[in-house]
Amino acid sequence: MLWNLLPRWLGSMSPRVRAWLQLLRVPNLLTVPGDAMSGVALGALCGGIATGPAPFFFTAAGVVFLYAFGLILNDLHDVDEDRRLRPHRPLASGTISKDRARVSLAASLIVGLVCALLAGPFAAVMAGVLVLLIITYTNILPRGSLMASICMGLCRGGSMLIGAAATVTFWPVALPALGLTGAVASITRVAAHETHRHTFEKREFLPLAWMATTFLVGIVLASVSNVQGIFVVLALLCVTPGLISAWRASRMLGRHRVAPQAIQAVVGTHIRALIPLQAGLLVLAGKPLPVGLGIFLAVVFFPLSWMLGKQFYAS
Repeated sequence: MLWNLLPRWLGSMSPRVRAWLQLLRVPNLLTVPGDAMSGVALGALCGGIATGPAPFFFTAAGVVFLYAFGLILNDLHDVDEDRRLRPHRPLASGTISKDRARVSLAASLIVGLVCALLAGPFAAVMAGVLVLLIITYTNILPRGSLMASICMGLCRGGSMLIGAAATVTFWPVALPALGLTGAVASITRVAAHETHRHTFEKREFLPLAWMATTFLVGIVLASVSNVQGIFVVLALLCVTPGLISAWRASRMLGRHRVAPQAIQAVVGTHIRALIPLQAGLLVLAGKPLPVGLGIFLAVVFFPLSWMLGKQFYAS
């Protein structure tokens, strides 16, 4: 019933509400909280500690608000270019004023940092590092460059480490965070070519390879921590739809001179595939709370992001 009503509700919303959802790239926003939650789950698993819902909630909320901070900062930085090349964007079209965007920018930053602080001092420090990475990506590094792609990957890997920092078990989670960094950096490299035809020269499977590697690292951490095999099987069931969708999307990039529209669709698919990956990592923790959160991501957030991706630009 919800899936049938959602397109109708999206079609009836006011232009201003729709503009805010477009500014915040709502399909992508759903891929963010799982970064921090999987970091909490893996950190607790590796540290052999029990954790309640608070670290999951505060770190997830923190990275969502900091992600929103990055998106708004990006559009404010690019508003003059968007007026020439993408006049339909919310700030470029004037649907959302720059003053409102600046207020939302400050509010997102403050709320994100406060949430991270409530998760713990180490999480707050990592959140500060994430803010510096966001500013570096937006204001310093050349768009489309390799360093910019790596910086974007580090932003998402850093989101996972914010979760791990809340458990004070940091270093073991650096391995899956590195894998997530590689996956997102590879996706960003693909997105750098979405405005023109491009041949990817056998690099099209890099995002999929990094996602699979990240999950395999999670399995190793679960095995070392003696997680029951049933949770590994359940994690495989969660992650498989994402890996299959990423594989199908990657095959599209194997063609000669791929069209911009196809590249944009592939980028959206790869970004959404991060949700089943996060779900699988959560389930690998083998505890009721992270397992439940993982199943929720796989069953609700993954299809919801897919449906919203039909309505809003994801790249």
